[in-house]
Amino acid sequence: MPDAYTDKDFDVLPNLEAIKAFNAKMVGSSFSYLDVLAHEHAVAFTVAKMMDMDMLSETRDAISAALENGTDFRDFQKRLKPYMMSKGWWGEQVMSDPIDGSIQKVQLGSTRRLRVIYQTNLHTAYAAGQWERIQQSKDALPYLQYMPSLATRKRDDHKQYYGIIRPVDDPIWQQILPPNGYGCLCWVKQLTRKQSERAGGVTEDKDIEYEEVENPRTGKVEQVPTGISLSFAHNHANRLGSLLELAEEKHGREFRAQLIPQLADYMQRLLEAGMVDMIKDDPRFKALLPE
Repeated sequence: MPDAYTDKDFDVLPNLEAIKAFNAKMVGSSFSYLDVLAHEHAVAFTVAKMMDMDMLSETRDAISAALENGTDFRDFQKRLKPYMMSKGWWGEQVMSDPIDGSIQKVQLGSTRRLRVIYQTNLHTAYAAGQWERIQQSKDALPYLQYMPSLATRKRDDHKQYYGIIRPVDDPIWQQILPPNGYGCLCWVKQLTRKQSERAGGVTEDKDIEYEEVENPRTGKVEQVPTGISLSFAHNHANRLGSLLELAEEKHGREFRAQLIPQLADYMQRLLEAGMVDMIKDDPRFKALLPE
C-alpha cells in the first residue's frame, strides 16, 4: 500500500516512523508559507498567519494525535474549529504584514484551510516515515519508482516524473520525493533489482529539468525541479541536511563548514558506543563520517 492516504485510510496501525518524524519538529510562526524555505519544513511546524505560539502548539498536538490515533478529518475539525474560533482565528480578518507593514485582508481559519493543514502535515509525515523504512530495507530493495497520483484528477506537472526508477541513494529523491505540492497524492514504490529490470530498468536517459523560481517574499531565486512546488522541493525526512542548510542561511557557509567535523565526531562516537545502528548505512550521515 502506498504512503499516500485519504481520510478513509486512517484505521490502519499507527505509523511509528511518521509519528516520530512529526513530533521531532519545532514550532515556528510565519505570515506567509513563502516565508518558510523548503528545507525548513523538515524541521519546523508552522501555519501561515498563525502567529500565536500557544495556538500553534495546540494545532501541532491535534495533528500528532491524529497520527497516533488514526483521527479522521471530521474529528480533527471538531477539536480545532471551536478552539480557533474562541481565539479569534477564523474567517477573514485584517493583519499587518511583518515584512513591509502593509495592511492586508487575509483568510485565517476555515474548513478548507483546516483540511489543507490536516492533509499536508499527515502526508509529509508519512513521507518522512516511509523514507526511514526505505533506508532500513534498501539492501533488499535498492530502487525507487515514482508512481502516478492516486487523485482522480492528476496534475499534468507531475506526470513527467511518473515511472522514473532510480537507486534509493540517488540525489534526485532529495528533491522529488512526494508529496510535491498541496494535495499531491503521488507516491514511490520500493523495488528489488529484478523488479526494477522488469519495470524497464533505471531511467538514466530521463534527465530532470530545473527551473529558476523566485520567492516573491524574499527575492531569493532557487533551482527547483520543473512542476514541483517551491516549498515541497525537499526530502521530508532529511532533518540533518535541513539543519545544515539553516545554519548556512543564518550564519554563513563558513559556520556550516565548521559544524560538519563536529557532527562527524559526534556521530562517530555514537557508532562506537553502539547507540545508532542506522547511521553507517544512511547516505545522509555516511558522507560526514571519517573514512
